[in-house]
Amino acid sequence: MSLHHRFAALCMAATMALLSACGGGGGGGGAADAPAPEPAARVASPIAFDPPLLSATVPENGQSAQGRQWLPVEATVPDVSGPVFVLLLVEQQILENEPVEITQVGADRYRALLPLRVSLPAGKYTGNIIVKICLDPACASEAPGSGTPLPYEITVTPGIRLTVSVDGVVVTSRPVQVRSGAVVTVESSVPVGWREGLGGVASFVDTNTSSTWRSTLQYGTTPPGTAFMTLWADTLDTPQAEASIELEVAP
Repeated sequence: MSLHHRFAALCMAATMALLSACGGGGGGGGAADAPAPEPAARVASPIAFDPPLLSATVPENGQSAQGRQWLPVEATVPDVSGPVFVLLLVEQQILENEPVEITQVGADRYRALLPLRVSLPAGKYTGNIIVKICLDPACASEAPGSGTPLPYEITVTPGIRLTVSVDGVVVTSRPVQVRSGAVVTVESSVPVGWREGLGGVASFVDTNTSSTWRSTLQYGTTPPGTAFMTLWADTLDTPQAEASIELEVAP
């Protein structure tokens, strides 16, 4: 059958919609208003999901060291002839507002990568994604198995918060601009390991603990110009998060 996809994120009383169209092997589309179909009656042949529970533990603020996070899922759907449309009703805004690619991997089996929302605050999110198999774009008619819930359990751990001081004065502008010889102190809200990337900067570290990095930065570029340095902080626990500070050092 030809498979199309429509995604609607329902949050409390408000409806926020993201629509995309996928034919056969998947694809993308533009945003539009989501339909509001009537709830489907329960049927004897629900969709079978693998895994049966979507679960993930990620750091907040998109700081995952593994990059962007996706929720992979495969579904075996009832045999329906002709084109169908998939409507996902999400109880919380755990997914990004963008198209979801659906790929056929078997006669009646499909795979999707659901984009986990980067800006989720720290906390635990549980609920269901209601998967509707619609026989028309408005979802006026539904196929057997439509309305099957796919439960999710997402844990978002606190991210890294870095505070920068130059010669004892807190600096909030980024990148951090300093003069040669300045003492730069970076403090982390969680235990981390530190990594330096030097681009014409000599770093003389006098403090390197799991919470504090302190160094005297010396200009080291010839001919004169701005030297650069990146300081990375990596959490010591799983899931690993990373954050960075960019520094510019002038003569």
